[in-house]
Amino acid sequence: MTKRKRGLAKVVNKNTKIMIIGSFPSEISLKRKEYYANPRNQFWKIVSALLKVDVQNISYEKKLKLLLKNCIGLWDSIDSCKRQGSQDMTITCERLNDFEVLFEEYPGIKVVFCNGKKAYKSFSTFFRLGVKVVCLPSSSSAHAIPFKDKVKKWKKIKKF
Repeated sequence: MTKRKRGLAKVVNKNTKIMIIGSFPSEISLKRKEYYANPRNQFWKIVSALLKVDVQNISYEKKLKLLLKNCIGLWDSIDSCKRQGSQDMTITCERLNDFEVLFEEYPGIKVVFCNGKKAYKSFSTFFRLGVKVVCLPSSSSAHAIPFKDKVKKWKKIKKF
C-alpha cells in the first residue's frame, strides 16, 4: 500500500508577481526538503539561463532568495498524494493546494507558469481566479526536448 506524501511549503513573499507551479516534488526533493533537488532536473539550470546568474552551485537558501528578489515564487499544484517513485503518471489520490487563499494573501501575483502538463492540468481548476496561466515544458530530464528549446520557451517569464 502506498503511503500519502505531503509536498513542500510555498516560497512566496509580498513582492511576488510570478509563481512557478510544479506538480509534486520528486522523492529526492521530498527527502532533502528542497524544490528541484534532483540533479537531473533542469530547473536550476533553466533559472541560471534566464537570470544570467549561475545558481547551480550556490546554497538552496541563496537560490530561493534570488528567485524572491526577482519576484518569483515556487509551489506545487498538489499538496498531497499517493505516488510510487517520482513520476507524475503514478500520482493518485491527489489533493490540491489552496490557491484561492494564496491569491488572497498575495494579490501582487499576476501570472502562473506551470512547469509541465501535469502541473497545468492539476492547476486548471483555479484558472477562474483571474490570474494569467502559461504551460511551460517540464524541467524534468524525462521531458526530452533539447535544453535550448526549453530555455527559449521558459523565456516567456522575462516578459513579466
